[in-house]
Amino acid sequence: MSSVAPPAIHRARCLNHPEREAVMRCPDCGHYFCRECVVEHEGRMTCATCLNQSLEAKASSPGSGRMGKGLRKAGLRLLTFLLAWGLCILLGRVLLFLRSSLEGLWL
Repeated sequence: MSSVAPPAIHRARCLNHPEREAVMRCPDCGHYFCRECVVEHEGRMTCATCLNQSLEAKASSPGSGRMGKGLRKAGLRLLTFLLAWGLCILLGRVLLFLRSSLEGLWL
């Protein structure tokens, strides 16, 4: 079983600029890149292609961005309000039941 080992970083060349030495290997795609072809995003180094794909996937996912977060917050507030309202109605009915039960005992 023979597997091809990746070149050591000191012998690797940039995928986009073959005349330049690579300074890192992208953790997502596994290709080697020079200093000019890598970007840092949220504390992580990656190639520009993988970063763009990641950002596009995030943008196209449902509920992403400010609008999605705002809608989730509004939905949670509405749910909380409806639950509180239901509990108040339930408590009112229990109290009315207790009142009618106690009136029969006192008379």
